[in-house]
Amino acid sequence: MPETLNVGEVSWQKFLALAVCAGDWSVAGIARYAEVSPAVANRVRQSAVTAGVIDDAGHINEMECVALVAGVSTDDQGRVHTLATRHLAGLGTEHHRELLRHARAASSVMDANELVAVLDHAGQLSLVLGAYEDAAELLALADELDVSGDQSSCGQRLCLLAAAVDGTGDVDTARRHLSRALSAASLAGDDALVARAAVQYALPVDWYAGDERAAGFLHRAAQGDLEPGARVSVEAARALVEMRIPLIEDDGQQAAWITRPGVAQPMAEKALAASAGLPSEARVLALLAWRGTHRAPEFLERRLEASTEAFNLAQQLRDPVFQVDSGVWLAVDAYEAGDRATYDRTVATVQWVAGRDGNPRLQWRSLTLAAGQAMLDGDMESAAQARREATACAERANLPGTRAAELFLLGQEAISTNDTVGLEMVCTFGEMPLANNPLAMTGLAYAHAKVGDPAVAVRLAQQALDRCEPEGSLLLVATRVAAVANELQAPELTRRVIDVLSPWKGRCSVDSNGWWCDGPVEAWLMLLHRSESDDLRARELLPAAWKTAESMGDRRTLDRLSPFHEQLGGLMPTVMLNPRQLSVLELVAAGATNAEVAKELNFSVSTTRLILASLYDEFGTRNRSELGAAALAAGVELRLIER
Repeated sequence: MPETLNVGEVSWQKFLALAVCAGDWSVAGIARYAEVSPAVANRVRQSAVTAGVIDDAGHINEMECVALVAGVSTDDQGRVHTLATRHLAGLGTEHHRELLRHARAASSVMDANELVAVLDHAGQLSLVLGAYEDAAELLALADELDVSGDQSSCGQRLCLLAAAVDGTGDVDTARRHLSRALSAASLAGDDALVARAAVQYALPVDWYAGDERAAGFLHRAAQGDLEPGARVSVEAARALVEMRIPLIEDDGQQAAWITRPGVAQPMAEKALAASAGLPSEARVLALLAWRGTHRAPEFLERRLEASTEAFNLAQQLRDPVFQVDSGVWLAVDAYEAGDRATYDRTVATVQWVAGRDGNPRLQWRSLTLAAGQAMLDGDMESAAQARREATACAERANLPGTRAAELFLLGQEAISTNDTVGLEMVCTFGEMPLANNPLAMTGLAYAHAKVGDPAVAVRLAQQALDRCEPEGSLLLVATRVAAVANELQAPELTRRVIDVLSPWKGRCSVDSNGWWCDGPVEAWLMLLHRSESDDLRARELLPAAWKTAESMGDRRTLDRLSPFHEQLGGLMPTVMLNPRQLSVLELVAAGATNAEVAKELNFSVSTTRLILASLYDEFGTRNRSELGAAALAAGVELRLIER
């Protein structure tokens, strides 16, 4: 329509029809899409209001809209959609759905390169802001319309499209896009893009451990000429993929696996060392790779350092996937270390991030973590609600890898509430592939112990210990076996699990995803020694177990320990001594003076006095004789010291 047209030559209905075609019949919209002056646009608007076409609220009924647009020529519609596409591209993401509609309508008349550029820009912006469905549709249309033949550009878009589709929960479709991205990158000879797509294809690694295609893509990427950051990312992803080999899969659900630390850990160590000073994304992935390949209890201190740094960097990057994945692992590590404050803060952050993001996988991880936290607090109602929401989230998005978690949490609820019907249901899990997982075996063992099948319970518990690897959830498998041994009073099993747990006093038992928080190791050792009638050893372990459980707010453990208060002499544990305090206490109990203690321990006399004062405060005593008696009464084992 020529710009010279005015109301005198064209009826106001035709001007209005162009604006209605664009979906904006405000004065500004009429001016923009009818390409008339604001004054003319105002007259058109007033004419429409006077005629009752536009009501007092500014609405036009649907039938009127259809009739108006029907009178607009195909050429004019194409031009309006082109104008709308250009205009909406400069507005916020809340207009992206509308932009998509106009872009589709303009695809036959608008310059293809311009339209693809608009869609790419809008898709990337939606992706950054977590509007995954919008981003996926915008980028998919750009992919469909792109006829440039630029393989690198195509591959980069496909990586973004895969991220958007993954954000909706459709991991399989995301991987198909990444396969195409890898092909495009290879055709373009773009090694950096090959590395980017291969790393993206390998994640989330917990659901694709040992994936042969991921391993192959990463191996191909490692042969390229890569910048240091890309090389570190590839090496880190390779470490994660190579760490585990699935032994049993059931309809895409990994049920059991073996770990390969000898292969994966050197890769992770190399990536971590090389990541120092590199961009944050590469550093975060290297930290997560190291943490994910060093799950054995002896690595806890370094794991805490790695997961803390990864979580802090992820917060700075504001990357929801990194924030949630690193947050779950930091929560697990903090719990194992007995740090409830860090655990709670991290769980709260994970819930906040996942709640604001549209990715159902992140929401699912957050909900299962919340279920574990509620069980720790003894709030079974909230735990069950979180489990149900997690299940619904997984079903809506058809998430892979969640069936085992659902059964795991159901079993935990039955065990935690001593639900006989639920425990009988757990016994039926033995027919499923999941039963080959050592941790699942312990749940089955406990259920059989409770419903009166001790022979099966002991067999399963022994098998769980036989099959559990240090890089699995070793402490949790052992404490669950301890629960079986304690229930059955099985001497051989008791002694075996005592040997497994004894090196890990001071730790709290938890699975690798934070679903099951099983309490202080000392608590289970105390129960095991008590079942062997070793009251002296049980008395020695009770103070530390109680104090840790109390500081962790672990209601279940406190309930387990409370009956032994009177049985062990009414001595409610209250003290935990550091090595310096214990050394001073032993010498003082043996009759040493402050000067003799200072000389023996190479302390100054003033330091000795300060430590002694802290011991008086700890035990609520006033002098040396009261201190020694109170220490013995509280179950502190003092060595006889020759002086």
